[in-house]
Amino acid sequence: MTINSSVINIRKLREHSFLLLRVVEYEKLFLTRRRLVSSKTVVPVLALLFLLCYYVRIGRNLALIEAKLEILQSTNDQQFDKPVLYENTISKRWITVKSHSHHPRTIALDNELGTAVTYTATRERSRTVTSTSSLFDPSLRQTEQPWQGAFVLDASDDYYFSDDSEDNRPLRSADFDPSFQKNEGCVPMADWQKSPQPVCNVLHESPLQQLELLGEGSVSVVFQFGPGEDGTIASVKDALILKTNMFEYQVRHREMKGRAKDAIVAGHNTGSRYILPVHGYCGISGVFPKASEGTMYDYVTSVRAGGEELSPVNKLRVAIHMANAIADLHGVPLPTTSFADAKAGAGHRSTSEDYLPFFAHNDLDVDQFVFHDGRFQLNDFNHGKVISRSVLSSSDFHACWEPPGMKPHLCRSPESLRYYYYSAKNPRDRHQEFSYGPADVFMLGTALFLMLTNEWMWGKRHKRRELSYRLINGKRPPIPARYTEPNDPALNAIIQALQSCWRHRPSDRPLAKQVALELELQLARILGKGSAAASLDVEDVQIELPQIIDGIDDMDDYM
Repeated sequence: MTINSSVINIRKLREHSFLLLRVVEYEKLFLTRRRLVSSKTVVPVLALLFLLCYYVRIGRNLALIEAKLEILQSTNDQQFDKPVLYENTISKRWITVKSHSHHPRTIALDNELGTAVTYTATRERSRTVTSTSSLFDPSLRQTEQPWQGAFVLDASDDYYFSDDSEDNRPLRSADFDPSFQKNEGCVPMADWQKSPQPVCNVLHESPLQQLELLGEGSVSVVFQFGPGEDGTIASVKDALILKTNMFEYQVRHREMKGRAKDAIVAGHNTGSRYILPVHGYCGISGVFPKASEGTMYDYVTSVRAGGEELSPVNKLRVAIHMANAIADLHGVPLPTTSFADAKAGAGHRSTSEDYLPFFAHNDLDVDQFVFHDGRFQLNDFNHGKVISRSVLSSSDFHACWEPPGMKPHLCRSPESLRYYYYSAKNPRDRHQEFSYGPADVFMLGTALFLMLTNEWMWGKRHKRRELSYRLINGKRPPIPARYTEPNDPALNAIIQALQSCWRHRPSDRPLAKQVALELELQLARILGKGSAAASLDVEDVQIELPQIIDGIDDMDDYM
């Protein structure tokens, strides 16, 4: 049998050859500057050493591949109803060959299987070979079938799909529960929090030939659907994109949980005009509308580069978009305390200690708002928190404690920054009370500030830690006079809203729904529609975004 991996190893050798030239170039500069050796001898010496080490590594890789293929060949025409472990005497590692217990497959060494095995075997770490991949038999793919009889493996192993040792639950979209809490006595606040409703077969109906690469980020890659046939997901009138992880990343519990949270939020907020919908979801992939006009961050950087700025009334409309998005995300009913009382410092609680949101974004900034259908809509909930309540508490509004998570950036709330810089390193203060709802509201205030002023807080002259300490100590950046002196009612409404969101004590901040209603009330008055937010029509809050020009990406201190 031909070992197809030699092609891959040649490709890897070419990549390493390029790396070798870079390393030799750097080492040559490093050594000759210190006059340790002459520039004529350093290149061949380093090249010989590097190639010697690398060819030893290639030999071990080829031996490992041959051993794996030999094992698969010896197990041909066998069906695996449970894991079968074989010892590789060359690398002293265990190779796991197994399949779904409810869907056994026969391993056949055809060309297609050989390519797949080669791909998994050439990794730095030994990988599991499964005979149920869609690559082997697409006609028998049953991704929406519930999991039946998960494997019981040794403590040193985990499920066939996971690289996370901390969680060995099977990673299947059909029975994945993002609301799972390891803390004792924690239960979801609602049943819909537990069910992301995957539609794997719908995604599989669209052939890969319809996809066109749009771009990629640090982890994700985005494709656009081309024109599709009637009845497929690509046949809808709006342009759609497929967002998934880069292929070199492993499928892990964290990525599965992030995409499932995207699906839960979008599914529960189907009626919201301010949350970007999801047209399909499975595993680590999701289908979203294409927001071709960019994000709010693109707008801010465009204005900073000399582009057209929104009018005060349109900025008020954008503030309504943002506040309503957080309000719909939280799903918290309005309390009896009025917004005016909250602005006066009376707080927003009435009969309960806290109003728990069903979901918190936890990573809110201007880059998370995309412009679609005349409005800025919120998306990207993979770092969010599915809020659970504690049944061990007498109060129905006592949330299960979780650390804020996420690295600090200047859009975060003071309590989040305080936890990162102080509490996480101090065992006595590690389990301080933390409320995700007020933290989201503070980040809403920061996003309103950036949208209003097109400026970063305190400019770019200070380090992130120094600015974080300012927020922790109760300081806030000043609002430029060009937005306060005109005494414009639209600008004043935005300033009052962001200042209320920026209150230092979380319990003094209003709910996002209160902020949205107050902003809508001011817009209704400006448009001459009375003093009721309900008098606004859908068209009253839509805007036409100015042309976006390329700006300077200078938000590093915020992220």
